[in-house]
Amino acid sequence: SAVDIALWDLRGKMQSKSVSALLGKRQRDRVLAYGTVYPLGETPDEVRRNIDRGLKLGLKAIKIVADPFWRDDVDKTATLIRTARDHVGPDIRLMVDAATAWAKAEEGLPLMPIFKDNNFFWVEAPLPIDDLDGHARFQGFGVPIGGGDLGLTTRFEYEEAFRRGKIDIAQPDVTMAGGLTELMRISALARQMGRRLVTHGYKSNITIAANLAFLSQQWMDEPCEYSTSQSPLRWHLTNEEFPIGPDGRVAVPDGPGLGVSLNPETMAKYRLG
Repeated sequence: SAVDIALWDLRGKMQSKSVSALLGKRQRDRVLAYGTVYPLGETPDEVRRNIDRGLKLGLKAIKIVADPFWRDDVDKTATLIRTARDHVGPDIRLMVDAATAWAKAEEGLPLMPIFKDNNFFWVEAPLPIDDLDGHARFQGFGVPIGGGDLGLTTRFEYEEAFRRGKIDIAQPDVTMAGGLTELMRISALARQMGRRLVTHGYKSNITIAANLAFLSQQWMDEPCEYSTSQSPLRWHLTNEEFPIGPDGRVAVPDGPGLGVSLNPETMAKYRLG
């Protein structure tokens, strides 16, 4: 994956073209950003405070993350989910990452009507990805199901997840799924099968730049994961930044290649060996 991304970047720099232009015809110059808020908290006040961290960044889309206690106390969990929706209002997109907090479908299924009632845009990774039959049981509640992120790689694995797991949204990570080349193949498969693709992405601006290049030319206007990690490698690895605008969107880089360059001070500070 790393070699593939680097080669696309190199090709763009050699041809003085952005990677987004190399991948296809750009459909949009700005992409909606969504950030993950974790932990969500165990009380309504904690939920409001933690979500405010995302709102202060300018996010118009926020993904909350399930905790293991969600499987033990559905009423308490329902209160926290409703608190999140009430706090952000109707215009902010909300998603949930189960992050395999549920070991079996029976632990997560009781919450699906609550996600539906609170207008969640998707439920991500409801179960370990090898439980494809379990994934299929989350269909029929009116909430799209996403999967794959750090568990699936090639289009062949995603085809099985589409067919047997019935997932609605493929969520490949460009740094693990085979780079931009395989991402385009997974995208073609998803479109052929009438499914969606929302890239997974975490940690650095290199990943964000690669995902923005892909999402700018994809047929559907899907959001880009915008890491809220406090790691210095998240914020200082590149000289460029990707600020969130008043519209909650991030501008797609126009520079050659990925449109980012490494920060030499950060490289020197964290270099090993």
